Amino acid sequence: MRRGRRGGWLGIGGALIAVQLCLSGAALSAPATSPSASPSNVLTPFDFARHTDARFSAERRAGLAALGAAHSPVELQAARLRLGTLYLAHLMLPEARSLLGAVDSAALPAPDRARLVALRAALRIMQGKPLAADLADSPLAPANRGWPDYPFWAALNAIRAKEGDGIRDNLPAAFARLSAYPRVYAETCLPLFFSAALDIGDWALARRIAERFDAYPELKARPVYDYLLGRAAEGVRRPQRAAQAFGQAAQGEGPFARRALISLVDLGLQEKSLSPSRARVLLEGNLARWQGGTIELDTLRQLVQVDRTLGDWPGMLLTLGQLLRDFPESEDAAPARRQARGLVAAYYKFALEGKVPLGKLLALHRRLIPLYRFDPAFEASAEALAARLLQLGATAMAAQEYARIYDTLRLGAEAGHWPKDPARLGRLKLAEAEAMAAGGRWHAAALALAAVGTLPNGLADRKALLQARVQAALGDPAAAAVAAAQVAAPDPADLRLLAQSAMAARDWRAARGRYQDLRRADPKGFDDTDAINLLLAAWHLGDRATARDVAAAYPDLGGAAHWGRIAGAILDEPATISPLKHAAAQARLAGAQVVIDQAAKATEAGGAGPSVGAVKKKKGP
Repeated sequence: MRRGRRGGWLGIGGALIAVQLCLSGAALSAPATSPSASPSNVLTPFDFARHTDARFSAERRAGLAALGAAHSPVELQAARLRLGTLYLAHLMLPEARSLLGAVDSAALPAPDRARLVALRAALRIMQGKPLAADLADSPLAPANRGWPDYPFWAALNAIRAKEGDGIRDNLPAAFARLSAYPRVYAETCLPLFFSAALDIGDWALARRIAERFDAYPELKARPVYDYLLGRAAEGVRRPQRAAQAFGQAAQGEGPFARRALISLVDLGLQEKSLSPSRARVLLEGNLARWQGGTIELDTLRQLVQVDRTLGDWPGMLLTLGQLLRDFPESEDAAPARRQARGLVAAYYKFALEGKVPLGKLLALHRRLIPLYRFDPAFEASAEALAARLLQLGATAMAAQEYARIYDTLRLGAEAGHWPKDPARLGRLKLAEAEAMAAGGRWHAAALALAAVGTLPNGLADRKALLQARVQAALGDPAAAAVAAAQVAAPDPADLRLLAQSAMAARDWRAARGRYQDLRRADPKGFDDTDAINLLLAAWHLGDRATARDVAAAYPDLGGAAHWGRIAGAILDEPATISPLKHAAAQARLAGAQVVIDQAAKATEAGGAGPSVGAVKKKKGP
């Protein structure tokens, strides 16, 4: 095995690295043009074969010495051209690019200018970039067909450009010309030529190229050889031989081993010699060992098909998500995005109907978030999941999910992924606050409410009600009453909450009004506690008419004897009452309020309430 060199030095052991460079080399600017150059007249063979491995060190020292000793522009450009040619002959591409790219063609004589153009073109091709077809001074112009190296570089250029006609016209002569190039070129180009012969279906040429591998034992032992043999066997319809070759190649390492595994799986599925479940295991292993490029993309494409065959919708969502994340600009992205959006909506709907265990759905959801987090359709399904979590009492998880969706939509809008939607953001922040309040996290709920911005129509009352609850829980009845006053169209449950907040704030007028509204809106649901509170509010306001009405409608108010005495005292009390009687009535009312508070707390805690003087939840007439 040849000794490695600095930078782009490639030996037999590094032949596959050179193949990769051929396939995906860095960009190079288009070859320089010169009006005075006449390539058809002055192009001579590259004669790279004379730059042997044995002479490399000596030639490199001489080239560096000439470069350092150059005293004129002409000498400097000539030294750069000479050393750049040496590096290109040994496929040291970064070094060759640096030297040849620095040459000032105007300081060269005409023959050297033509050679520089040809060398730059060759460098570009070896870096994986085909030449532009309209370059007038290209060494591959029709006028240069007599150049001995023309078919070699024309074939490689056609391979880069995937031009079948160019490959057919030039590949046989290019293979014949390969002997005029150093061994490193054979190690690099033999796999390319073999693959190209298979692409055009020239089986005789493919056989001759395959036989040439015998001269390169280390290259033949690598996965690329068996992989190409497998392709050849497929081409002549020998699936068993193809599977054997692909299987042998897949046991190795590197890109051709991974391509071989993809081909092995594809062949096995076609021949029904491989089950879809086993195919999935193999393809997932391929992804674990190779990321990026056409290998990953081809693996993902095949995985989508296998997932569909298996009916593995979670697996398909994960595969489509990885494809969209890693290849957003590929031709596969648009159809994959359509599939993913429909599948996300359908699967989440199916799962949230109770047909998938919640734990399994949550585990999948966590894996999908980094793949789909900037997809509006996914976030809509995530919002449905958060609502379901809240229904089930998982308040902390629901609040966390609402907060994540809020942040994602806000950041996505700021980044220009979708238009700003203040109403949706406000609704999400309100839902987060509701989840926190449902879990008793009142301070966190207050902070979330403070961040609620624009709300769609119909949610203003919902926000005000929550604000009233939160402030009451935080011990600020005055703020709760202010929030409650903002509710425009409450339902019976809201009315009771607002009335209770008003009672806590000792806002008797508001409490009386809310309880009266509740009594009208839901007479059957208006219970003893509501009636007692209404009576208390009316008494504090001196509203004996309302007090008498309540006492008459609820003769056994509270189920305790002292309530009957209080009601009677209020009903029978003359307009002028002595201070002692007034104080006594107030004391009894205060005691009644304590009983009501105890009953309310017991109800919230799920208990049966106080055992003595408890307020019974009897319905109204």
